[in-house]
Amino acid sequence: MHSHQGPIHQLVHDARRPLNNISMQAEMLKLLAKKGADESQLIDAADKIVRYCKECSHILEAVSEQAEADGTGHPHNRAE
Repeated sequence: MHSHQGPIHQLVHDARRPLNNISMQAEMLKLLAKKGADESQLIDAADKIVRYCKECSHILEAVSEQAEADGTGHPHNRAE
């Protein structure tokens, strides 16, 4: 295992939490909509999805920065 895999693997692991939260909130949004929830409940669930998407985006940026620092951030199809 290469030394750069540790930090990147941790960042990928960290990204799973907001992705799971997005999935759960999307399911909640569907249930709320089916039950005729009021607008504020629907907006609250949607706002949480947006917040978790932003969190995941920050984590993915950190993955990109880590890969770049490790020299692994180049596309695989890059001509050498």
